[in-house]
Order: sequence, then C-alpha cells, then structure tokens
Amino acid sequence: MNKKVRRIIPPLTIFFCLLTVIESYFYSSLSGGTDLRNRIVGSRLMASGRSPYFYKWHSGDGQSLLDPNDNPTRLANGNTVTPAVFILTYPLNQLNYPVIRFAWTTLQLLLILGTVWMMQKSYEGKAPWLATAVVTLSLFASDYWVMNIERGQIQVLYVFLFAVMYYVYKSKWRYGEFTSGLVGGLFIFFRPFAGIIFLGFLLHRRFNWIKGWITGLLMGLAIFLLPNITAWKEYYKAMEEYGNECIGQGHRIPISLSVIYPPVIEGASNLRQSVSFRLTNLPAVYGVVKRLGFTYTSMDSFIISGILIVILSYFFVKQKKQSSSVHLFLFAFITYMVAELFMLGWRSPYAVISWVFPLFLVMQRIQQNTVLIVVLCTALSFLHNYPFGFRFQADCAELILLSFVCYSCFSSPVTTDLGFKT
Repeated sequence: MNKKVRRIIPPLTIFFCLLTVIESYFYSSLSGGTDLRNRIVGSRLMASGRSPYFYKWHSGDGQSLLDPNDNPTRLANGNTVTPAVFILTYPLNQLNYPVIRFAWTTLQLLLILGTVWMMQKSYEGKAPWLATAVVTLSLFASDYWVMNIERGQIQVLYVFLFAVMYYVYKSKWRYGEFTSGLVGGLFIFFRPFAGIIFLGFLLHRRFNWIKGWITGLLMGLAIFLLPNITAWKEYYKAMEEYGNECIGQGHRIPISLSVIYPPVIEGASNLRQSVSFRLTNLPAVYGVVKRLGFTYTSMDSFIISGILIVILSYFFVKQKKQSSSVHLFLFAFITYMVAELFMLGWRSPYAVISWVFPLFLVMQRIQQNTVLIVVLCTALSFLHNYPFGFRFQADCAELILLSFVCYSCFSSPVTTDLGFKT
C-alpha cells in the first residue's frame, strides 16, 4: 500500500502544480494586478525623487506614474511596502507594464519553486516527498496562491527569505550560521515584522547567527536606509496613516475636479480589473476587537504583542536542552506571526501562503505520527472548503496551523509511529 501511495502522490502533485502554473499566467493576463501596479508606480516615484506613499497623479505627469486604483481623496496612496522593496523593483521600472506583469508572475513562480527546493533539500526525515505534496497541494495549488498572483502580491518573497535563512543555516558551509543571520538582518528592511525573529537565536545563545544578523542590519542601513532617509520617514508616516484608517480615523483630501483616466494605460486596458475571490483568513486582532466594540490603538498593539512575546520567550528559554534548527526557526516564525496578527494593520487572504515555510518544519516533526498528519491535512483541507464549507472555516484552519507550529516548537520530537510508514 505504501509503495502505491508513493507512486500516486508525486505524479498528482506535479499535475496540480502544472495546472497552477497555467492558472497563474491566465490570471496575470486577465487582470492588471492592482497591488503590483501600485508598487511599480511607487518604485518609479521614489526613483524620480517623488513621494512613493503620498503622491497623487496629475494628467501632466504621464501614464507611467498613473495608478487608476488610487483613491484621490485618500491621504496615502495605498503603498505599504518599504523603500527597500521599491529598490528591488528598480530594474523593472523602465519596462512596459504588461511586460512587468508577466515578469513578476514568472519571478513569483521561481521564488516558490526555490522555496520548495530548499526546504526539501534541508528536510530531515525519510519522506520529503510527503511534506512537499502536503505543502504544495494545500497552499500552492490553491485559490490563495491564485489570489496572490492575480493581485501581483509580494508575500512569496518573505517566504523565500525564511527558506534561505533555514537552508543556509542547515548547510555545511563554513560560515552558514553567520550568513543565515546576515539574511535575517537584511530581511527587516523588506518586512519590518521580521525585526523580532532574532530573539530566539539570542535566547539560545546562537551568537554566530546574531553576529551575522547585526552585520546584515548594518549593511541594510548603508544600502537601503541612509541613501533614502526621506523615503523611510514617509514610509512610517504612511504606516501611521494606515493605522488611523484601521481605527476609523483616516484623513481625506478634498478635491474640486474629478480625475479622468485614459482607457488604455501604458499599453494595458485591464489595470482597474480585479477578480473577486471568495476567500477568508484569520484576520488581524484589531478587526475582531473593533467588532466587539473596543478600541485598539497602536500603543495597545505594541503592549499586547510585547506581553505575548515575553510569555513565549519564557517557555522557549526552557527549551535550551533540546534546541535545534527546527525549534529556532519555528520560534522565529511564531514571533513573526505575533507581530502580523497583533500589530495594528490589515491581513489579507493571500497572507495564508506564508504557512509554506513552517509547514515543512512541522511535517518534519510529526512525520511518524499518523494521527497528527491526518489532523493537519484536515485543517489544510478547510482552506479548500472541503469536505464542506462552514462559517469561520479559514479562521479555524489557520488557528490549527498555528497550534501545530507552537506544538512543534515547544515539544520534544514526535517519535510515536502509529502505522504510517514514511
């Protein structure tokens, strides 16, 4: 039976992955990628010395700076990525937008392929094929990935950076641990929530990693921050404004004349088109608190996140005797998720693909326990509305995934074999 499973699952995984690749390019041609257009315009603005976060288009500025999805009465223009991300996209700025759209989809596919390859190569266990099948069939071959592609999102870059850190850390390179920390230090400039991931390495006295992290931090300051201080100041002002919007205190700009957009912008006629996906996810906590009638300020988010991280750190310190690379990186991901869930900000359904990284580590820890694998796969099936849909289905799925990550991080390896031979 086991041999039959091994013969069936890999070909099915490849088949559905190929279908997803085709679907990715289909949706890229169908719509203009609202988030990608927003970022490309922001990158061009920053390169030309204008504000990438508060700029409002005027007809004399040309089509290359026009984002037709920007609400002209909104104070900020919707860009939420850091100036470092804009710098990454500089090489694309001079291309025509339809070419950029195709190139970005291709890049996302290459990043997810690289992520899966690195995690499989670093996998400790007898069945990396099983982990790859579970992760790709549940998260890559899903509407969450398709939404990520259709919007032209950047979440896969963060997943890729987590995978790079883990792969290098597990490698036999002479300076692998240091290099992993260096990537972690640079990660902060692309995703500020990643600023907390150093904590577990510090608590478990992985000083080579910490030295690399400090080096990466200094490199990022020199490469990304110091040459663009004004842009970074505006970034934090924009983040403050988005926080105001979350609690219903956003600012508006009065306009006297309506803006008329050309039907074809930079060779594309679909920039205002988007697909409505019926997807839900575990929301940021502020939304839940707001619906309950309570206020949730930026200071509240810092205090609550800090308290949770202190509690988690206390239990993680007690894990020193059984510290491993899996423990360290799962704890890094948990602290990252605390920031993502409890800080004041939005969390959209495409963020679900961030689970690609920790699921490989979870599978590594529970691979010999059939019951846990079945429970995990059941939770993942909820993301596909299977076996039937119910209210808060995706919320339950992500909460179960978070529970698995915490369990795998704060427990000894699962060694009980209940019959599933991998």
